[in-house]
Amino acid sequence: MHLRSSIATFNFKKLKDIKSSLSNQIDNEVKKWKEILTILFDTVRTLCASGLPLRGHRENIGIPGNHGIYLNIIDLISRHNSTLISHLNSNSKIKYLSKTITNEVLETLALETKSLIIKQCKKAKFFTLLADSTTDVAHLEQMAILLRYVQIDPECEQSIVIKESFIGFYSMNKGDAESICNFMIKTIFEDIGLNKSFMVGQGFDGANVMSGKHGGLQAKLNEFLASKTMECALKKLKLMRSEKYYTDLIIRAKENWELDNEFPETRIRRVKSMAGEVARDIGHSAREKHRLGYFQACDNMINELEIRTTNFTSLHKLFDFLQPSKLKDITNDELDIHTRNLISKYKCFSTDLKLDIRTFIDCYFVDGVQCHENNEHSVYTYLKFITDLKLEDSIKEMQLLCRIFLTLPISTASAERSMSSLKKIKDYRRSTLSEDRLNDYAMLYIERDTAELIDLQSTIKIFSEKKARKGYKSELL
Repeated sequence: MHLRSSIATFNFKKLKDIKSSLSNQIDNEVKKWKEILTILFDTVRTLCASGLPLRGHRENIGIPGNHGIYLNIIDLISRHNSTLISHLNSNSKIKYLSKTITNEVLETLALETKSLIIKQCKKAKFFTLLADSTTDVAHLEQMAILLRYVQIDPECEQSIVIKESFIGFYSMNKGDAESICNFMIKTIFEDIGLNKSFMVGQGFDGANVMSGKHGGLQAKLNEFLASKTMECALKKLKLMRSEKYYTDLIIRAKENWELDNEFPETRIRRVKSMAGEVARDIGHSAREKHRLGYFQACDNMINELEIRTTNFTSLHKLFDFLQPSKLKDITNDELDIHTRNLISKYKCFSTDLKLDIRTFIDCYFVDGVQCHENNEHSVYTYLKFITDLKLEDSIKEMQLLCRIFLTLPISTASAERSMSSLKKIKDYRRSTLSEDRLNDYAMLYIERDTAELIDLQSTIKIFSEKKARKGYKSELL
């Protein structure tokens, strides 16, 4: 009897109890779904980053036809993955390949990417608002919003990175400055949760509704900072607008291109006279037309640059002393004037600013030679010098000054590039794309580098908690 009991006990332990068997079954199921969802999430992220459409005409891999790139890639991976092929060939109806699930995967990835961008911006503290608008293929007014900030990470190979990150496309129902301003305030400060006291600049296009001096969005937000490089371009354009420069330009073009005749003769087109008009139009030759067009283009560019230069005069006065040639030999009286102006402009500075700048000058320049290994002097190298030597706590005010300067907008080129991405994503074949899916797709396409940084396992866990199915415990993931 005792021998039989011992044998029965051994067999029971070997087979294990029902709880252990069920636990092993659940663990195997969790492992299987983790592997499957990792493949699905990674495929969606890769295809969106490449700007490729996901869906095709057929929604089922088993039915012949155009399945689209997404399902074709999944089918290709399944040929080399036993877990995925057994999942696709199983009788279960839960495949996670429908358009609804794919859109949910796309949304989860985009939200995690956007959250990472906002987290980086909040960590950077200071930011600049960039915006531009255009009309898409469906004739809807779309406004692209981006944030410019300085990311500092001493542990990375490139410790300081100036980033201009995409936030989203927003369809504007009204195009007046007041409506846009209210929308910006709600989106940036209420929805995203950024602190308005840390916004140090704004960058918009030249339209009056955006950059108008009195009634535009610039006036509504009461601050618009731009780049000093326009001054040089303006001076050069004024020199170009002269008869002598135009004549020299024609001569040089004729020599470089080896032209026998400057302008080919064409038929002179005269303007039709009105009834009772006595004066007659003598018309213009090809050379005269080119000359008029040249001076008209110069006048337009000079006028636009003159408008823009008035917007950064105050910026130039505030930060001009940071130029290496001036900062190195700045006097105490000049430094006192500049620090007082900065303290009155930005509330984040204290009276220690002057002392920190003077301490930085003594550290950065030693007998006229830069302490740092890089021979190029700029505000970027100032901040890199402070970061590499871990002087943030010693000269905190100087570090804040460098971060604010690098955060100021140079141009709206990043916003313009997002407009090009919009035309690629929402073309005539996808003109009915919803705004939510457009933003999700654009986020993964424009911010593809940031999307690669998100952790897929944590993203899958968020997806499973939000979209838990019957018979599936999301907390196991």
